[in-house]
Amino acid sequence: KQFPLLFKSVRVDQPNSISFNLVPACLGLHLDNRSKLHEKTKDLNISDLEERILEAAEFVDSILKPVISIHQREYTKYICHTEHQIFSMIATAFQVRYDKINLSEIDGWQANRDKLEKHILMRYLYDILRNEWGSSGDNTLFRTVNNLAYLNPPPTEEDWKRNLDTWFNEKQMTLRHVVRKVPLNSPAILLLKYIYAHKFSDIERTQEYHIEHIIPVGKLVSSLEIYDSYHDSYEDDRGPVNAISNLGFLEASKNREKGYLTFAEYLEKKLASHELTYLQYRAELQSYEEQLICKKEILPDLELIPHPSYGRPAFEDFLKKRWERLKAEFIKAYIPKE
Repeated sequence: KQFPLLFKSVRVDQPNSISFNLVPACLGLHLDNRSKLHEKTKDLNISDLEERILEAAEFVDSILKPVISIHQREYTKYICHTEHQIFSMIATAFQVRYDKINLSEIDGWQANRDKLEKHILMRYLYDILRNEWGSSGDNTLFRTVNNLAYLNPPPTEEDWKRNLDTWFNEKQMTLRHVVRKVPLNSPAILLLKYIYAHKFSDIERTQEYHIEHIIPVGKLVSSLEIYDSYHDSYEDDRGPVNAISNLGFLEASKNREKGYLTFAEYLEKKLASHELTYLQYRAELQSYEEQLICKKEILPDLELIPHPSYGRPAFEDFLKKRWERLKAEFIKAYIPKE
């Protein structure tokens, strides 16, 4: 069975590391000790073993899918995690339900699966933002699974706030504008998916969305270039155009119609041309503000973009204000009050 949200596809003629690594992890072996796998499995029914590993994989897939499937058409291109991170989750789900010696169900397994269902979704994001699996390998996988680390108490609200701010300041505010496209496998897009997954209904999750730059790239880059020329700034210091707090998910039809305008500009223009009544304008404005999690009041003065006075300091001020909104949405949606 394929799990395109969990694993990258491999060609038939290529070796498949999934079974090569996942089976030993499920049975409690360090990957350096794969040679002992034959001894571990000689008395097991291999079909039963495969069935139980698939069940554990389906369990993990069902937890992550409502979030990571948003804005994913070609799943395998935009995977944000490492294989070892997913192996650790599947192997833990396997070990809390099935006995490694005879594959029978463990008494009271459901209570631990219930804990995993609550913990895995949040630990998945938490570890990616902290790059816990970026350079981690076999030792981390073995330790995480055999200590059943996913059953440990989840990070607290203070842990989340501290680590979210650290990630934002170190990984987002230090970005430099190099390309206009946002990498779809980036932690920033993953965090946006978490925020929007809580806002979207099941039907809305299946709709087509575009990644919207709240302040459009063309206007923003032009303004930052002008600012640089007036303030003797370096060309590579034009600001984090693709930072998470300049991004949101917007319905594709709305994004195409709006074009290279901010949502406020777009609606002001429609109001001025009498395409919208004032009541319609207010309703549309509220809809955009809710979907983009951004109040019109924190947008820059429309006449100042592009303009020599609107440069990196003003843009960073906007990014910080919207980051507080995004962070508050995430905390409210996912972190229970202590």
